[in-house]
Amino acid sequence: MANQKIKLISFLCIILILGFLTINIVNYLISVSLVRKQIVTQSLPLTPDNIYFKIQKELQKPIGIASSMAKNSFLIEWILKGEKEKTEI
Repeated sequence: MANQKIKLISFLCIILILGFLTINIVNYLISVSLVRKQIVTQSLPLTPDNIYFKIQKELQKPIGIASSMAKNSFLIEWILKGEKEKTEI
């Protein structure tokens, strides 16, 4: 009788352990799948836009300075004179 109880308890423990392991493995695989899907559908499409806006932000100041220099009449005259005297700048 005691031998049968030990076998039954052992069998139930093995079933419970296998059940927990199976549920955890399935849960892990589903989670990995969902995270990959979310990255592909949401995060990756935003990346090029973020890069574009960061590059645009970094280039705005130098472009603005170059534009104002291109419109500066004193700088244009200095260039036309041959850029000889740096003190004029």
